[in-house]
Amino acid sequence: MSDDATLMDQAKAMILELREGENFDEAYANNQVVAHEQTIELFREYAKNGENAELKKYAESTLKTLEQHLNRAQELASKHGEQQ
Repeated sequence: MSDDATLMDQAKAMILELREGENFDEAYANNQVVAHEQTIELFREYAKNGENAELKKYAESTLKTLEQHLNRAQELASKHGEQQ
């Protein structure tokens, strides 16, 4: 199984587990923050050390969008944290 598939499976399991301790929306929002942070780290690493030039370029060009998505996920998580 690829690392991406494993990461997605872990994320889904985390959401279901967290649902018991916090409301689903909050768990989902928090999971999105973690998932985006991990994705950004992977893209940064490949942009810096990747072997395939075309994929390195893609990783570099996609980082800004991923960082914007992370910011939105953090805003969402913050709003759900305030609602408790």
